[in-house]
Amino acid sequence: MKNVWMRYALMMCVVFITVPAYAGPPFNVDDPATVERHRVNLITSYTSSQNFAGEMQTCPTCLIAYGYTDRIELDIGAGGTSLRNSGSSRIYGFGDTTGVIKWRFQEETKRRPQLAIGYQIKIPTADVHRGLGSGAVDHCMWISAAKSYGRWSPFANIGYNFLGGHDGTNNMFCGCGITYQVTEKLIAGAQVYGNSANAPGVRDELAWGAGLTYNYMPDKSFLLSLGRSEHGYSDLNVYAGFSITFGKK
Repeated sequence: MKNVWMRYALMMCVVFITVPAYAGPPFNVDDPATVERHRVNLITSYTSSQNFAGEMQTCPTCLIAYGYTDRIELDIGAGGTSLRNSGSSRIYGFGDTTGVIKWRFQEETKRRPQLAIGYQIKIPTADVHRGLGSGAVDHCMWISAAKSYGRWSPFANIGYNFLGGHDGTNNMFCGCGITYQVTEKLIAGAQVYGNSANAPGVRDELAWGAGLTYNYMPDKSFLLSLGRSEHGYSDLNVYAGFSITFGKK
């Protein structure tokens, strides 16, 4: 059971990784914003999730997002993964690869929020025999919303995971959060997110976290978030990353 939980908890961490704007990294909850047309956003990051049973890490993880249009974004993500169960040595290897397409179909107005739909496919490039992945192709679809009120920007998403293989269970996920523009360069925020059971014998997940984005230069940012699970799946979740956007506006 520990191996089943570790495997699918890692997969769920990857599912929620998206591109930053209102939210996105360092948060798990997606938002509707997309990269500008013909620009590229690159995020390299480190994540860790640990409890008494062991620890999962992804490092380095690389996420590349391309603005196909101002409203359509194409992403690809991949990176290294490590896993350590209680009483065993750490296992290292290549993680799963993800591809995402997101369409922002409604712009924000004074009365209406931004809205977007997204689709993700997970390609099982991780070594299933070493417990680093599920070995199955998974799919994910969601809708996200965000609205700005001065310096405050609430955001939320809700979606469904279609898990391949025999160990996983299709499940729903959702989350919400809010960010605050502290200074011209610093954004702080908080989130609550979770999902229904994603494997037999595993209970629902509910977690929370707080994060910071520091835009130290135009198109360059440091990302950091900390949190934990309320159901005991993870005593500490850590995300640290660096974001750079390039290409002509």
